[in-house]
Amino acid sequence: MEENIINVDLNIFISDEIKKQISDLKEELASAKLKIRSLSDENSKQKKDVDSANKIMTETNNGRKLLLHIKDNFDKIEATPKDEDNYGKLKKENQFLFIEKMLLNLFGIKIEAKGWYNGTSLGTNLAINYYSNKTPVSELLNIFGCDETTISTVRDLVMPWDYSKSEVMAFVKNPESNTNGYMFGITEYWTEYGAKKRNMPYDLIMKNPFILEEDVFSELIKTITSKRNSNYPYLFALSKYNADITPNQIELLGSTIPSLCNKDLPDVIKQFIEIHLKDFNDYTLEFLITKVNSTNQFSTLHWNKFPNKYQGRFLMEKNINEIIQLLSHYSCTWLKEDKEAFLAEYLKNKMIK
Repeated sequence: MEENIINVDLNIFISDEIKKQISDLKEELASAKLKIRSLSDENSKQKKDVDSANKIMTETNNGRKLLLHIKDNFDKIEATPKDEDNYGKLKKENQFLFIEKMLLNLFGIKIEAKGWYNGTSLGTNLAINYYSNKTPVSELLNIFGCDETTISTVRDLVMPWDYSKSEVMAFVKNPESNTNGYMFGITEYWTEYGAKKRNMPYDLIMKNPFILEEDVFSELIKTITSKRNSNYPYLFALSKYNADITPNQIELLGSTIPSLCNKDLPDVIKQFIEIHLKDFNDYTLEFLITKVNSTNQFSTLHWNKFPNKYQGRFLMEKNINEIIQLLSHYSCTWLKEDKEAFLAEYLKNKMIK
């Protein structure tokens, strides 16, 4: 055997070298695993992207097919001829009904007015009934290939409650007459002219917030007190259609009544008085109590509709028999304690006199 002249155990070096190689291989293996995992993840992501793209393409194709199918049905719409069972329908009315059903069933979008208005264009009908959803309706009409006039009518219509301040001011200065006296509520008399200012329903512009601003409201009061035109009484409906009116503004409206009041008040003023009789200031009530009525419980100025202190003043002027009759009537809303207290005060005053 050959002698180991350097007297070193070579097995130590061989073992360490093998260990190093094994360690390097492990690192390479770990790195390879990471690369494989990364490639696998990337491959999985790409597969998902492909699947997603295919799904989108399928859904898009299905959606396109659905839209084409709907458009095809829309294009086939014709007028319904008149016969003994129905009055018939114009083509544009049937188109409206088709769109109405589709918007409701597919998107849950409901009409905001009464529906179809005779004598009115398709665009105006849609604009009024879908004012809060004009964008999707406009886009739908574009898909259907409708003319630009119809689409722009839907897109551009402005309802009176969104009119500018200057437009509201012009209204309160000169409330114009409407055909056949249809002052309130949407009718064909307004829609047939494109739902513009001609025959505009008063209730719609009375919802406009500008009408309650100080300068506009002051001009409204001037129109009433000066009786600028015969339509001024309709301005008393403001409190009915604008819930934001203040108690002070109601008082101001009421304060105009003494200068207007006559035997035949227009119904719109009567309704205002009936609703707000107990909201008026003393100036107005002092005038109205002179018109008090005790024989007709349905009268606008029936004694029992006034504030309590004015009811008491009214009764104080009556004789005891009339008082007992009025307090015993079923229309009297006084409590038993109120009646007893009043009678005690009444008799006390009579004894003093």
